[in-house]
Amino acid sequence: VGDIFTRRVQALGGLGIVIDGVCRDISAIREVGLPLYARGVHGQGIDRRLMSVDTQQPVQISGVAVLPGDIVLGDGDGLVVLAPHTVHDVIAEASTHETLEAWIRAEISAGRGSLHTHYPPQPHVLDEFKAWMRSQGEDPSDMEFHL
Repeated sequence: VGDIFTRRVQALGGLGIVIDGVCRDISAIREVGLPLYARGVHGQGIDRRLMSVDTQQPVQISGVAVLPGDIVLGDGDGLVVLAPHTVHDVIAEASTHETLEAWIRAEISAGRGSLHTHYPPQPHVLDEFKAWMRSQGEDPSDMEFHL
């Protein structure tokens, strides 16, 4: 996959590309602005024997099943595949985890705590975090931590 293929996907309304392989033309792909996730970059192009043959079919990428209707989210750290019925719970848990990590970063930056106690957070650190949440007007009683 290169920049021309990427432009075609974008022209057809695609929101991103996930490849269980490598891509080429990475600088030009970045100019297109369409998110692309691949195993790596290689200079060789594809030939006409490789083509897209279908859409909305189950696929497997890096051992993970992706079904029609699944939601694929990505950032600089990688991808996650979510079944539609799990989205609400995953977003809630991810939000809690992001808030916790932001608090831990602030604590470590301020010289409070250590990596030994704060990451992954020990029970007393989670208690301190919950107290901080209450001081911010939040109710941490329903928060679950899967660290």
